[in-house]
Amino acid sequence: MTERTRKIVVIIITILLAAWMILAGVGKLMQPEEVLQMWDKWGYPAAFMMFIGVAEIAGSIGLFIPKFRKLAALGLIIIMIGAVVTHGINDEYSNLMGPIIAIFMLVLTIVLRRPIAQEE
Repeated sequence: MTERTRKIVVIIITILLAAWMILAGVGKLMQPEEVLQMWDKWGYPAAFMMFIGVAEIAGSIGLFIPKFRKLAALGLIIIMIGAVVTHGINDEYSNLMGPIIAIFMLVLTIVLRRPIAQEE
């Protein structure tokens, strides 16, 4: 894969991830009744849902700031691991694929942004 192709792939993945995480974060901040009920069922307070929503939005923005890109991706990975654990503990296996795909895409953005080792 050429350097140009890698950059294009990373930009596309980053835009898709950011849009996805922003929508997820806004959905939590709007606190629709069904989402509040889910979080209550899981044993999490509404304030934690608000924190996660803000963190998802902040992480999405951070993906576009070179100085914070890796930290933002790592923060979002932690949030997505929490989602996987939460859905797994609550036997919501059909909800696992989204966070797992997000983790994969976030790791991919970190790996693809690393410089290519020069061949000798």
